[in-house]
Amino acid sequence: NDQDIEWVQAYGDIAVARLHSRIKQDGPVVGAMCSIGSVLASRRCQNGRATEKQCHPAFTNSSIAWPMAISIWRIGHRDLEATISDWRGTPNMHLPNIEWGVHGPGTSHARPWNNSMPKPGDLNPPGMPRGPSWPTSKDAYWGQPMIAKVVRCSDIPSKFRYNSELFTCDHLADGTLNRSSADEAYAVWRSSQGVWPPTKQCADDLVALNRLLKTTGG
Repeated sequence: NDQDIEWVQAYGDIAVARLHSRIKQDGPVVGAMCSIGSVLASRRCQNGRATEKQCHPAFTNSSIAWPMAISIWRIGHRDLEATISDWRGTPNMHLPNIEWGVHGPGTSHARPWNNSMPKPGDLNPPGMPRGPSWPTSKDAYWGQPMIAKVVRCSDIPSKFRYNSELFTCDHLADGTLNRSSADEAYAVWRSSQGVWPPTKQCADDLVALNRLLKTTGG
């Protein structure tokens, strides 16, 4: 529905700005970006809510169909756990976004986003809920299980590591007019070889299989 889509656009840009503000060289937050997805981008162009830039084919024809938050974290960093907990549980960080989709206890009814869209980098724009009762989406539920890979830092392009540039939801990749930065990052992620969990070539072990079948009554 169009009401929820406006919240997705606003909350997406707020979230990426807030997480980007926590990027510090060699810190636990390595990168942040977002995509509203081609389906929602196209709908906002159809209903007149999108800007001319947001209707660029790089967004309406994105390889990412649905809204996606992209974040990079430094595994093993001494501050990683505390940073994630603070990010997810703090009212002026990601908590409003989580409550909007989860519909947890104490949340309020859905309502329209009645303000202009946040400007790039704005951490607390007009219209941003302040709590403690957080508005929820009109339709439940937005979001999906997170997908992740553990890769070597050296395998991540330098442009995505501790970047000073803000990758908004409508950010175009460097040197191209036909791909978004989120699409570029997603392509890198898909082609990267994960290093965890460790894997090795499977080998047939009929003796072990027969032993297992006997213990399970097979």
